[in-house]
Amino acid sequence: MQIETRTGPRGGLSLVLDVLAQPADAFRYMAQRRYLLLGLAVYTLSQVPLNLAPSLPFTADLGGLRETAPPTVGSVVGDSIFNIIGLIVAAVPMHIIARLFGGQNSYRQLLQAMGFAALPTLLVAPFAVVAHLADLPLIYLLALVVALAWSLGLTVIALRETYGFGTGRAVAVLAVDLIVTLSVIFGLGVLLSLLTLGVLRGI
Repeated sequence: MQIETRTGPRGGLSLVLDVLAQPADAFRYMAQRRYLLLGLAVYTLSQVPLNLAPSLPFTADLGGLRETAPPTVGSVVGDSIFNIIGLIVAAVPMHIIARLFGGQNSYRQLLQAMGFAALPTLLVAPFAVVAHLADLPLIYLLALVVALAWSLGLTVIALRETYGFGTGRAVAVLAVDLIVTLSVIFGLGVLLSLLTLGVLRGI
């Protein structure tokens, strides 16, 4: 049975719900349309529950870890700006890799798709509230793991529909991007260690 794709105009709320209920159709629709500001807004809101994490029971046994202070308006705004910058930067190598794999679309379209792909983490917010009120932090942790797995699946679908290639190639793009990112982080860590060692030797 062939699945029909809705081609008519969609409102913001309708599109958000479609990302959760019919992700392939929603990302295919967005691949040729501009929803960048909405995508960035969705991404920003989706990161807020990550600031509501309760203290986990095993953190008390880890040296140097203390109960985190409640988030303030300033910290939430600062984190939101940092998250947006992080998304903009992280989408650059992913776009380059996708184009090397034969994908056909723009960086802008990927950026908005990645914003929408983070939507499941927004659903963690009520679990964070319950975790704080009932002192059940593991509920938050479980909800977060499920949401991150869901977001990962949406990211694969977003890559597939945005660049017009198969699921296998989308997974390959994501895997290569992860390898490149970890390699850069490792390289910067080694470089920083060497610089620090050189400075200490010069003292």
